[in-house]
Amino acid sequence: MRTIACAAVFTLIASVPAVAQTGLTGTWRIDGDGRAPFPWEVVFRVEGGRVSGRVSNCIGDPILRDARLDGDTVSFKCGPSENHTISFTGNVNGDELSLQWTIDIREGGYKPNIRNAILFGPDAPKRLLLKRVPDGALAELTDAVLGIEVADAVNLRDSNVKVEGRLFLPVTASRVRSLIVVIYWGLGEPLFNDLGMRRLAATTASGLLVARFSGIGPSVSERANRFSYPALLALLPKLREASGHEELISVPFFFWGHSTGGSGAVDFAVAAPERTIGIVLYHSAGGGSQRPKIPSEIPLLHFHPGEKVDGPNDEEAFWKRGREMGAPWTFVVEPYATHMNDEDISKAHDLLIPWITAVQRLRVSSESTALRRISGASGWLGEISTGEVSSYATFRASKLEASWLPDEASARGWRVVSSRQK
Repeated sequence: MRTIACAAVFTLIASVPAVAQTGLTGTWRIDGDGRAPFPWEVVFRVEGGRVSGRVSNCIGDPILRDARLDGDTVSFKCGPSENHTISFTGNVNGDELSLQWTIDIREGGYKPNIRNAILFGPDAPKRLLLKRVPDGALAELTDAVLGIEVADAVNLRDSNVKVEGRLFLPVTASRVRSLIVVIYWGLGEPLFNDLGMRRLAATTASGLLVARFSGIGPSVSERANRFSYPALLALLPKLREASGHEELISVPFFFWGHSTGGSGAVDFAVAAPERTIGIVLYHSAGGGSQRPKIPSEIPLLHFHPGEKVDGPNDEEAFWKRGREMGAPWTFVVEPYATHMNDEDISKAHDLLIPWITAVQRLRVSSESTALRRISGASGWLGEISTGEVSSYATFRASKLEASWLPDEASARGWRVVSSRQK
């Protein structure tokens, strides 16, 4: 058996400068008097209810910590060290951001050094007024995700299946906790290359794998094999060897599939329910009437496009059957989305990223390889007809007819995605 292999390469994914940004997301600057550390900038990223970012100058670590957004009010910290932390709180008003700051000096710590005295010294103004500016170098640094990428392939001649895999591993993950498997079909390749997914891999300590299945011959069509879980398992040792991550052999999976690729995601989950953290079906019936039965304990996230997909549309009915059994299944209609528009992928991140993050937190234990079970009678719920969300305990409509959501952040994302218009 001949195997195609590619050496590991380092990749740096950078953002495209944003234009016409609204809300908190973007770059904010105060020019000051021109002396260091001015001009001072802070970059915010708001994704799925989570706030992250970086400042151009702080005392210690420039990465934002404990960042939160409540309406137009933002709060965050930077520079946490064994000596001191700077805490900020402020408000967004159009293209202006007003911030107030305080320094918390720990017992035995020292005051800020002279380089920061103009900005954070005892005589510095406690209120800063920043203006929105186009993204630049700081935003690129904020959005960068450094990792290794390896590739390999396996041929299973007896079953006429070939699988080619490309794996991204963030350098911040010395050991990955899960593997997000993206089926190479439809929008699978754009999702694998998407910056938001690379950042998700970093924040959840996950590997991101795109797997392309085809026949060996005489046909090389992806449709020739109906996807192959044994081929996927045969690929993992190759990727383990290329990456040096021994845990790839045993980590649990998320499966993501678009359109026909959704049937592969379902097939894999049914073949390995004990290793499946969750399934994401993006504009996919997941096999339609030929769909194998998905175990109801596996969380499922189903994106449905606003425009009709060719063929039978029984996705919502399928989701309802799962919810009637109490399955932790999520259904969302994207009113703005079409079936094959890769620009819609990033819009779906408002729900996808917090959903995967929360489900992994709830399902994957650091003490055991066995996945924890999630009850559908938990978390948050979204009412399909109104788009309203609330916690399971306070939800007043029929709970088994509502879309299940793992936590408050994913509930906010579900509401954003379901209400967004073209």
